[in-house]
Amino acid sequence: MTSDSRLSRELRIQQRHAELQARNGFWPWFWRAGAASFIDRWLVIHVVAGAALAYATTGKLSDIAVPASVPFTAILVGLAVAWSGNASALLQTPELQRVGAGDDGRATLFRIWVFQYQAAVLVILACTTAWALAAAGIFNNQLVTWLPWWLRMAGRAALFCFSCITVRECWQVVGAVQMKLLGQFELKRQERLLAGTQVDDTRKLAEKNK
Repeated sequence: MTSDSRLSRELRIQQRHAELQARNGFWPWFWRAGAASFIDRWLVIHVVAGAALAYATTGKLSDIAVPASVPFTAILVGLAVAWSGNASALLQTPELQRVGAGDDGRATLFRIWVFQYQAAVLVILACTTAWALAAAGIFNNQLVTWLPWWLRMAGRAALFCFSCITVRECWQVVGAVQMKLLGQFELKRQERLLAGTQVDDTRKLAEKNK
């Protein structure tokens, strides 16, 4: 009976976890709010930069991707891993967990922070995969070469635009970690000031009672 009850409890926990994952997981958040966060005023600059790079570069994408994709991928993945590790360490601090929980005690803001870092890593992985496919020559396929030149140029511009967005995401991850680090320092400073004020008030009250 004890073994059956333990198994039943584990099944209920797994079912509850699956329900939470389906309702509050990354992909529901990404399609509701995460993808829309990339559509802002900076997108115009990315599109213009992508079109300019597509027009300025000549030759096949595979010829461009082979010498450029390896260092580009190494830099992006290195930044993503390093700063995501720093972000994970910061998000585990009690100060940011209190702020992320909010007044109602729910981890609404904290959940958004976690998913934003995950979305940045997703963009980096998608971009490096796209350039790896370009280096493999998939865009030189006969099916692609039969497309109109303007459509091929649009795809080329989209790839460069995607690269610009990826660089921006890397920078935003770095900036978000730095801002949370400064916020943690400010919260600790306020807590020290508050603790010092409470000690002074207690001491003054004790002296007055004497």
